[in-house]
Formats: sequence, C-alpha cells, structure tokens
Amino acid sequence: AALALDDMVKQDRTAGADWFTYAQFLESTGAPPRYAMAAYLKSEGVLRDKADTKPREALEAKLTKAEAAEVRRNMSDWVHSALSYHP
Repeated sequence: AALALDDMVKQDRTAGADWFTYAQFLESTGAPPRYAMAAYLKSEGVLRDKADTKPREALEAKLTKAEAAEVRRNMSDWVHSALSYHP
C-alpha cells in the first residue's frame, strides 16, 4: 500500500528509496528475479542520477537478454505483478 501511495507522488525521492528497498526485499525472499528488476528500475526512474544501479545490473546479468528486455518493455505490468507478490 505504501508503494502505491509513493507512486502517486511522482517527484518524491523517498519513493525511489522505498522501491529500492522493496527490490532488495523481493530478492531476499526468492521472488521471481523479474519482479525485483522491475522494482529496481522503478527506483531508478524516480531517483535518476542519484540511483544505485549496481544491484539491478548484477541481477540483470543473471537474466537472459530476452527476459531483461521483456521487463523493460512491459515494466508497468511487471511492477504491478511485483506489488502483488506474497512470499
């Protein structure tokens, strides 16, 4: 619910930190890697030049190029799925 609220406040940099933390949570619980990648990308979109891209880059390197491209192409769908994930 907090991430959904963050999404309504487009310019709030704390939302980027929340998405980053959620991506880390997804990774730590064994969620599908594409969910975590979508959350990292969402974080980067909010934080822009302040974003730490290393965790996403490491995760993305584990995916096939086709998987990573699918997440980027349909990011809003993957973000929605990530928000619906229950470990």
